[in-house]
Amino acid sequence: MAATATAHDPITAEVVNMAMQAIVLEMGVTIERTSGQPAATDAKDYSCVLCKDDGGSIAYYGNNLQHLGDSLTGTESVIATCGDESIDPDDVFIYNDPFMTGSLHQCDIAVQAPVFHQGELVAWIFTNIHHADIGGMTPSGFCPESRDVYGEGLRMPPIKVVDAGVVNESVMALIEMNVRTPIVLGDIRSQIAAINVGRARLLEVIEEHGAEEWKRYIAVNEELLARLLGERIAAIPPGRYHSRDWVEYDAFGGETYVPIECSLEVTEDARLVFDYSGSGVQVPGYSNGSRGAVLGSVMPVVLAALLPDHDVNAGVYDRVEVEVGEPGTVTNPTPPAGVSGGHMDTGARAFRAAHAALMQATASSEDEWIRRRSYALGGVSVGVPVVSGRRLSGDWGYAFVLDQQSLGHGGLATGDGVAFGGIDYSIAGRQPDVETAEGAAPILYLWRREMPDSGGPGAHRGGNSLETALAPWKVDRAELAVSSAGGVVPTPGARGGYPGGTTWVEVLRDALPEPGDPLPGPGSLRTAPVPVAAKCASFELGLRDVIRQVLTAGSGWGDPLLRPVEALARDLASGSISAAAAADVYGLVFDPDGGIDAAATASRRRELRSARLSGAEPNEIEDPTPRAAPAYRDGALACDLCGVTLSLGDDDAGGELVVDRHRLDERLSRWGVPVQTPRSTSFELVESCCPGCGTLVSIEVAQAR
Repeated sequence: MAATATAHDPITAEVVNMAMQAIVLEMGVTIERTSGQPAATDAKDYSCVLCKDDGGSIAYYGNNLQHLGDSLTGTESVIATCGDESIDPDDVFIYNDPFMTGSLHQCDIAVQAPVFHQGELVAWIFTNIHHADIGGMTPSGFCPESRDVYGEGLRMPPIKVVDAGVVNESVMALIEMNVRTPIVLGDIRSQIAAINVGRARLLEVIEEHGAEEWKRYIAVNEELLARLLGERIAAIPPGRYHSRDWVEYDAFGGETYVPIECSLEVTEDARLVFDYSGSGVQVPGYSNGSRGAVLGSVMPVVLAALLPDHDVNAGVYDRVEVEVGEPGTVTNPTPPAGVSGGHMDTGARAFRAAHAALMQATASSEDEWIRRRSYALGGVSVGVPVVSGRRLSGDWGYAFVLDQQSLGHGGLATGDGVAFGGIDYSIAGRQPDVETAEGAAPILYLWRREMPDSGGPGAHRGGNSLETALAPWKVDRAELAVSSAGGVVPTPGARGGYPGGTTWVEVLRDALPEPGDPLPGPGSLRTAPVPVAAKCASFELGLRDVIRQVLTAGSGWGDPLLRPVEALARDLASGSISAAAAADVYGLVFDPDGGIDAAATASRRRELRSARLSGAEPNEIEDPTPRAAPAYRDGALACDLCGVTLSLGDDDAGGELVVDRHRLDERLSRWGVPVQTPRSTSFELVESCCPGCGTLVSIEVAQAR
């Protein structure tokens, strides 16, 4: 279909665009009102997408933006699988295989259908829900100790679950025989209901505008979006930018850190090419990322930085290319590698690597709007702890704990990150309330609370994270499975901000009081904790054991010494930070009565900046308003706070940044940021500051030398 934006009516273009957005929204409402499980209704881990006949995206609605990847790869797979096979207008396909279709993992079951108008295939409708179970060695489909994909549950290529309008009961029976809970079948029917709604609404719009006019305006909107994104990319200097992150893999008693390499090329013709070549070799199980997971981890970064004000369609892909790397690596695994948690391990780290590379690129732009789009990231996605056991009623049940919806958000150029804000690429998921969680599962919550000092220090703080404590409840036996990430390597900050806290799970044996005694609160559990491995398929629980989980927090934005005293006063009053952290990392000085001494604080901050410069006198900062230090002045990169010309790489002009290195866990724990100490490989914070005023410009996480 030929695309031209030169001759079009802008009102009609927007009417068609909003009609497409309304359709996918109504499909999402259908899923929420017909699904029966919290992953869809509370965490909102589902997506609804309209695609063109060739698979390109028309409209997207969902809260897990990683599905921008597998909706594309999945539709491509369905089209390739169908080939010349006759497709009936009332067919519906189902699939979940990460290798063939790019699904994020096996529990993300896609249900997809064609849309025909007057005998012509005009579109595809894609739906996806994270299902409660898919079989495999561990309930819920997360299999942290799988040694290959065959231990991770049922895998389906694209097959017809509805054939010419008739439900294929053999397929439904096959699925039912492989899962632990029949609610999976209910959610599949929920997806079919959403498809029926979407198909009917789309045909109404096509009838209203006419098929050819509808196609033309779909193409117009694509071109308009591609043109806008191209204009914004053109404001970034062409060149290559590189970043590195690590997948933490500690299954089977070992501890491995697999590097993820991300090279970003900003091309002369205003395209972004992300390349993960050179990343580490795939691991046996769980952590490897499918193509859909890696592609879906890049797109949210681009949208947040460059397209926060527009809906998504295939025009984005005209300007963004993703190379997943060599076959056999964590970013491009080959069978039989395990992939059940790849979107939360490799995907989350690919997300961070893409973000770090793009933030380097945007920092070099002379366009103020582009530079102001800098932001820090929140906590690394935590694998869902699963508590399972036999209820006293005789029924088997398990708790699909969704506390990971409360990770801290990263700081922004415009303000602090949100405490318990959620997963960066899951934009509207929520944590079920305690009563809902306890009613659906054999658990008892003791507390949920904010972790003071957990957010990364910065001019704008990272959002604090959540600490939870719960116990198995009214079961005859219980066990725990954990598949967490981000236990040792935290999320880096932005523009001189520090990382936030990492995550861990531990069990306190026999800590639950006897029936009738008061339940314990934070700080009252005296039992020595037993650490639980981040990748653990079966940890035996006693019926009076307590599980304590600390989630990852958001990272900071900007030098902490630029945080306004008034903001620190609010932090102290709310309990978000401690007085010790305020004094140490923020340079806050208290008077004898416990109030803040503003003059002494300014002097102390100057001393701390001087210490970064090995005792040299720092330049005056006339306006300490929190902002990114590097900025272009008269065509040269300079410190926006003191005016000193800077060199940030191979450029010989300007002063070199002053670099210092600190052991990561020691540095952060000194300020009360909760971090784990690695058993083998150590990591450092590489802190770079302006040679003139001593203001932090960047803080990177690197393996120790």
